Amino acid sequence: MGEEVTQEARCSSCGARLIWAQHSKTKKPAPITADPKDNGNVLVFRSWPEGEPTYTLLSPTLAGLLRKAEVPLRLNHFADCPYAETHKPEAGV
Repeated sequence: MGEEVTQEARCSSCGARLIWAQHSKTKKPAPITADPKDNGNVLVFRSWPEGEPTYTLLSPTLAGLLRKAEVPLRLNHFADCPYAETHKPEAGV
């Protein structure tokens, strides 16, 4: 499977490469860590060749099967950024 690392950005805190992708159902954008992860549960894909990167969250069972098939899975960057807490809105705001 080819890498779909386009519309790449970098995390302003840790410098990790990111893919900005929209959720397959909600269409809300999220930063997805560009490099595949051994514990990944996010599948990034395109609905057509020119389409925007889209992502879906996978169940642990499906993620495990896809990892065994060597499909690159990623994480939402908030799950693996060492500075994720600094990006969360303050409580009550």
